[in-house]
Amino acid sequence: MTGDFGQSSVTGRPVLPELITAVSYTFPLALAGLVIGLFISVPLAIVAARKPGSLVDRLAVGIVSLGAAIPAYWLGLLLILLFVVKLAWLPAMGARTPVHAVLPAMTLGFGVAAALTRIIRSGILEARAQPFLPALQRRGLAKRFIGRDHIALHAAIPVITVFGLELAFLLEGAVMVEVIFSRPGLGSFLVKAIEARDFPKVQAVVFLHWGFSALVYSRQCQSEVPCCLMRVSICALHRCR
Repeated sequence: MTGDFGQSSVTGRPVLPELITAVSYTFPLALAGLVIGLFISVPLAIVAARKPGSLVDRLAVGIVSLGAAIPAYWLGLLLILLFVVKLAWLPAMGARTPVHAVLPAMTLGFGVAAALTRIIRSGILEARAQPFLPALQRRGLAKRFIGRDHIALHAAIPVITVFGLELAFLLEGAVMVEVIFSRPGLGSFLVKAIEARDFPKVQAVVFLHWGFSALVYSRQCQSEVPCCLMRVSICALHRCR
């Protein structure tokens, strides 16, 4: 493991500097998509979990299911038709300004929101079913403090657990989104390498995705036990109080 991906079979230049340049475009885009997904999923999950089984809950679950079923490339095309062709609010191609990243980040964020909303909603419902909540209510704590200091903390644990996994999925999805929006990054880097049969570059991208996914999954396995222990400690702490 030296980090030396060799030289391009087409240009003869080292692959690593070009790969770093591509990652510098893709990684911020993936982070932006993750932030947008959080801003969408948190309020949607809270609204859905207030009254399980209600019309609002079913509507939120339907929106989430629809968002999970729509492929990223199709959603990107729909956003281009709406915000570029019809409304002419946003640019569609390139990466010259931060505004050019809005539509690609929205495309990635909707997919993340679909996954996180289900997780946050389940976490809130599970937290409300914990035995320490009635005890807190009998002690006279206000609902807003219970929701902020206890339910939100309990529901955040599974979100933290899958945070790295979602980032790994976003890096993979960003490759396709970058091609749709003609952005520089790993997507255009990989497509051009495949078209030119530049195998060292293709191998570098594959190794990068494999290495990042393996790192995230290994951390995921290591974090399952601490997360379970954290749940037990939180419940025990409230019972002692």
